[in-house]
Amino acid sequence: MTIEKAELIRPHNDIRLAAFSSRLQGDHENLGNAEEPLTSLGFPAHSPAVTTPCDQGWPYTELGLQYTKNSDATARAEGVRLTYISQGERRAVDFMLDVELCAPKDTPRCRGMDED
Repeated sequence: MTIEKAELIRPHNDIRLAAFSSRLQGDHENLGNAEEPLTSLGFPAHSPAVTTPCDQGWPYTELGLQYTKNSDATARAEGVRLTYISQGERRAVDFMLDVELCAPKDTPRCRGMDED
């Protein structure tokens, strides 16, 4: 399977998906939240083909998503749609991730995140 593109689902304000990549899980921990470019975290600059079947077990394929915004306002998206080619067919899958890049002291939930 080859991921062709990733795009935000219902983005609000100026949130953008700056980069995406995948890698096999190996001698590193899952990405989680990080404030560095994916390539600095060991992801390849261009996402390679995903070669591990979902039901295979370890090692799994980890998907890295890098978000950005240019304004001071809170920006969010309801998810990410991946378009991919598998067995010669173009397909898409939606991941409802509810991503939010908070403005300082914007909402009670964001205030709590700033204080952690």
